Amino acid sequence: MPGRITAYQAGQAFTVLGVLVMDKNAIPFRPISPHLLAPDEDISTGRRAAKSLPPVSWVGDPRLTEPDPPRPESLESSLGWLSAPALMMAQVPQLEELGAEILSANFRDVVMLGSAEACLAATVLASTFPPAAAWPKFRVLSSTMPERIRALERNLDIKRTLFLVAGQSRLTVETAAQLEFFLDRVRARAATPAGMSFVAIANAGSPLEEIARRERFRRVFINSVTARGFCSPFSYFGLVPAALLGMDMGALLERTIASMHEGAADAPLDRNSGMRLGAALAALKRAGRDKIHLVMAPQIGELGLWLSRLIANTGAGIVPVVDEPPIAIERYGEDRAFVFIRYKDSTYVALDQMIEANRQRAHPAIEITLADKLDLGAEFLRWEVAAATLALALGLKTRVETDQDDARLANVPILDPGGCDRGLGEPLAAEGELSLFSGGRVRKALEDAGSLAAMMLSFFDLSRPGAYLAISAFVAPSPAVDREIAALRRTVAERRGIATVCSYEPTIVRDGSPAADQAERGLFLQITQDHRDMVSIPGRDYDFAALNSAGQRAEFEALDKSGCRVMRIHLGGDDPIGALTKLRKLLVPTRDH
Repeated sequence: MPGRITAYQAGQAFTVLGVLVMDKNAIPFRPISPHLLAPDEDISTGRRAAKSLPPVSWVGDPRLTEPDPPRPESLESSLGWLSAPALMMAQVPQLEELGAEILSANFRDVVMLGSAEACLAATVLASTFPPAAAWPKFRVLSSTMPERIRALERNLDIKRTLFLVAGQSRLTVETAAQLEFFLDRVRARAATPAGMSFVAIANAGSPLEEIARRERFRRVFINSVTARGFCSPFSYFGLVPAALLGMDMGALLERTIASMHEGAADAPLDRNSGMRLGAALAALKRAGRDKIHLVMAPQIGELGLWLSRLIANTGAGIVPVVDEPPIAIERYGEDRAFVFIRYKDSTYVALDQMIEANRQRAHPAIEITLADKLDLGAEFLRWEVAAATLALALGLKTRVETDQDDARLANVPILDPGGCDRGLGEPLAAEGELSLFSGGRVRKALEDAGSLAAMMLSFFDLSRPGAYLAISAFVAPSPAVDREIAALRRTVAERRGIATVCSYEPTIVRDGSPAADQAERGLFLQITQDHRDMVSIPGRDYDFAALNSAGQRAEFEALDKSGCRVMRIHLGGDDPIGALTKLRKLLVPTRDH
């Protein structure tokens, strides 16, 4: 066996099992010295040559997240995640009061409206701590797909639904449309004032706060400037949903605060698992292991999505791979590493088999074991520290979500005058229900291929060593769609030997593109479908179908403008499952790559 996982105590309150990086020569990597190091690591031999940086205390050191160039006024918000757990402990009583109020008001459902980023922490918490029988069912809507909105509306008793609206300093066109739609529905059907069916999470002085005050929302929670950032589970973006799930927030925060003592300035560095983890990730990146597979136990599967966004925000050029169907371990390339997260004293047949197979193959691996669900808060914090350490070790500045980011999202005109989406023009090829659209960088190669099937193969022939496939699926998710996309990813991973990432209706890249090295290595496949439902937006001269289609185009054009290899496959007709099956079969090559 190439290595073993060791355990160590991480404070009195709970145990965190050790983090160890294993390589094919069974040399454990110990990345932290008395000073935080930027390792220049040859991971195959274990030789280390490191440049020592000045000592860094993770509690409040601006070098971890300060924007470049430094802006003194941004420092407080940049470092808010460090103090948020302790600060938010004081808010637990009012959050518990909200939960009790909603429970007594006999709501049947809670629906969170907002961007995918705003809903990330809530999605993780809801999947890990499902509400007890007496509590309302918690749902998340971060989509503008009319099919998803109509399906959700059909499953709601509007009069017994509480809507939780999340936004920052600007209100994006997507979130505003969601709010207008459901506010209109509540006004039409509820006997009580419409505002009593809404709770807002906003920044002080924002348009969302103004709307919430004007409409007399039941509650308005104003995020502290020290806790900004959509990803933060310790801001109101995470803790208001926690209250509405009936969670024991005090216990979660207490355990998180206990774990913070690992990173105190006077604590031994070998007890700071967050810094060790971040330095390990930096060493893997330097060694070319920049595809990190995040493999979770089923009960915490959604944590991978949150970790993926957090890692991407560092700008380190690491590609987090989440929910990729496993393949034979020997099929994974030398650009891979793995993170396994599981619960202590639990058996997971598929996960355990993958861990054991990897130990035999000895891809670098990080194995983390949590004591129970309440360790989730400490795990959030560990990875926040790791992300900051990763960025520092690579000489980067962790990207901090700011008002400027939100303003940029809100102000980009993704719709033409009159609310019409101009689309991408004529397809390069079409066959039955499948139509192919090409970005400029790959157009010549695809045109020379001829048929749609040949174009698909030619697109993947553009892959290079260390490549990966990024799928943007603008299709209505369902178990059947999930299975087909998973099968498509497995086909690509097995036949082409490259990593695959996928997200449904991802955040629109309106202000740029992936990091330069990711754009150069990535193949970007956008999958779209015909809209079968037309859902109007009150007060707008366009509907959700037009808004969603415009978002698809905005993402495609941003990728194309940045020089990415991008292609769109549009699924026509009324059978997206059948069209996806046909698409997957086209990816099985008739010639060797």
